[in-house]
Amino acid sequence: MLPRYFLLVVLAPLLYLKVSGGENNDGNTQSSPSEEGAEFCTKGDCPRGSAVVPGDEETPERRRGRGHGRPFGSHREPAGAVTALPYMISPQDFHQHFVAKHRPLLFKGGAKHWPALTLWDEEYLKQHFNTQQDGNQNKAKELNPDMKKDVMLPTCLRCEEMFSQSFTTQLHTGTGEDRLHIDTQENLLVVLRGPRTVLLVSPLHSNDVYADEAEVLGVSPVDVNSVDMDKYPRVADVQYQQAELEEGDLLYVPQLWWRQVRPDPGRQQAVSIRWSSKPASKQAQDTNKQAQGTKEQPQEQSLLSQELKTAGNPDRKYSYGQWLAAYEL
Repeated sequence: MLPRYFLLVVLAPLLYLKVSGGENNDGNTQSSPSEEGAEFCTKGDCPRGSAVVPGDEETPERRRGRGHGRPFGSHREPAGAVTALPYMISPQDFHQHFVAKHRPLLFKGGAKHWPALTLWDEEYLKQHFNTQQDGNQNKAKELNPDMKKDVMLPTCLRCEEMFSQSFTTQLHTGTGEDRLHIDTQENLLVVLRGPRTVLLVSPLHSNDVYADEAEVLGVSPVDVNSVDMDKYPRVADVQYQQAELEEGDLLYVPQLWWRQVRPDPGRQQAVSIRWSSKPASKQAQDTNKQAQGTKEQPQEQSLLSQELKTAGNPDRKYSYGQWLAAYEL
């Protein structure tokens, strides 16, 4: 018979491995997260039992660091993609579910049947409409009657109420990026040439894009190519939606939503169809009433047309950014 001390010497290491879990069910040796070479995961994507890096929660400071000196939108992922439909909808559904609710909407391939999509090459526009692309400059030109026959009013706008509206239709050319800006009217952006990415920001974030500090009314002073998070730290709080547009797509941009268009390199053409759904404010309505019977033409968006230099002005009676954010739909 073997001595007891001999059994203890032989069996003790085996018992230790069994209790400490030195092997998993697959027979592979487990290592502690604290061992050299252990991989850490970030909060939210960690499997059970993995190590979380302390303090890895998403914070404004982290978003500012992520977006500083980089293009607008780098500070965070999009809040979501714009609702996209592969078919056209009725005017009633369009107004009830999107225009009245101030919701962007992407119609995929909604303009594939437009004659302009095949006719409007650079030579054709230069010959018939005296329009040509000029380098990286973004240009917009009102369509003349001959040009309008090559575009078609989308089904979502074909109702009696809409036919009483006055539509503004412009051709946009150029390859440069847009500044972050707003439109004071409802807008359908129709891509004819060249894909592009569009970032959309709700009016609720107007203060976060520093609307009050704009040199040009309705254009954010933030450099969208290289955001200075030290100068504009509130940009880190901006949430945005993103839409990817291809040739023949239509994007509905609600009135007073901020947008930035990023075209791909190469020839670019787009048509915008604008219309007014309602005056932007009670002040504008009152101004219209006062203008009636005078030589002045009523201006539906009179408040928006005022030159606002509110930054650093303690006597200002209102803030443009706050006014946009409080816009009642």
